[in-house]
Amino acid sequence: MQKTLKLSSFLSNYRGPPLSYRLKSESVSSPSITASLNIITPTGEATDPKDFNGLSTGAGFWGVSTSLNFSKSIDPAVVFFNIGYQHTFEEEQFGYNIQPGDAYNYGFGAGLSVNSLVAFSGRILGSYQKETKLNKKIVQGTISESVSLIWSMSYRLNDKIRIETTLSQGVSEDADNVEIGFAYIWNL
Repeated sequence: MQKTLKLSSFLSNYRGPPLSYRLKSESVSSPSITASLNIITPTGEATDPKDFNGLSTGAGFWGVSTSLNFSKSIDPAVVFFNIGYQHTFEEEQFGYNIQPGDAYNYGFGAGLSVNSLVAFSGRILGSYQKETKLNKKIVQGTISESVSLIWSMSYRLNDKIRIETTLSQGVSEDADNVEIGFAYIWNL
């Protein structure tokens, strides 16, 4: 089965580590609340938006995203929920002014600590991306609604460093089929 490439599906950029600030610490009766801000930088090379057979290695767009994250410990588990918004700025590429649609993101799930070193988690991440605009005109068919199921395992090397492996499986038509990831996480 061949899947048609949508304009919005190749607009991937690098999202560096977010700037996060804990607004409220967890208490017995309420979750912790953390706000995050992330700058999105252009990476790789984009393809012409009218060339649906070309594969891009990124896109030339700057953006900004923000989110609110809620988490509550229920020993030995943690449950969490997040909501976010992403804006990508208009850029001129291939003679077109391209404005990727803004995205509204959400996620929820739970983590379980097996012991002081190993933890497992499962979560659902979703995103609704509005229409892309090409020369200020909406490009029909570029709305994207992706939902993915993500499983991960984290191993703590010491108090500041942990490694995490992830397996992501798309559960909607607009989501990537399967992704495998590895992260090296260093807490300052």
